[in-house]
Amino acid sequence: MSQQKRDNYLLFVNKYHKYKIVPLYFYPVIVYNYHENKINCVPGTRTQKGAEPMNTKEIEQKARRLKTLKNKRDAMDAEIEQLETDLKEDLEKKGLEEMQAGPFTVIWKWIYSTRFDSKRCKAENPDIYNLYAVDNNYRKFSVV
Repeated sequence: MSQQKRDNYLLFVNKYHKYKIVPLYFYPVIVYNYHENKINCVPGTRTQKGAEPMNTKEIEQKARRLKTLKNKRDAMDAEIEQLETDLKEDLEKKGLEEMQAGPFTVIWKWIYSTRFDSKRCKAENPDIYNLYAVDNNYRKFSVV
């Protein structure tokens, strides 16, 4: 299968067919299903420079959807944490680090590691700390 750019559209070509997908400024996600010998396309979003910016209504819709998904994720995270706690408590009551339950193996064991204490190094040897300290930058995204 080959991929071509023609007339601002993304074309996928195999030996049997040509598929005209969507305009390039939508950056679609293309999935080729070998079992069914077909292409599935998941439309992307406008991300290319020069594409129209979103209007206020689109931003509001996306922000609302983002908040909804984050709330669902938080609820799922709470349930995951509760299930993990239940399993850990059961292992601890039984005095086990590992247990087989059907096709699953539940493991809760100690992991030992050695790490560098950067706070102590900074307090006791600031010259050495400054010699090896690395600054990094990032952008924080939030919807409040």
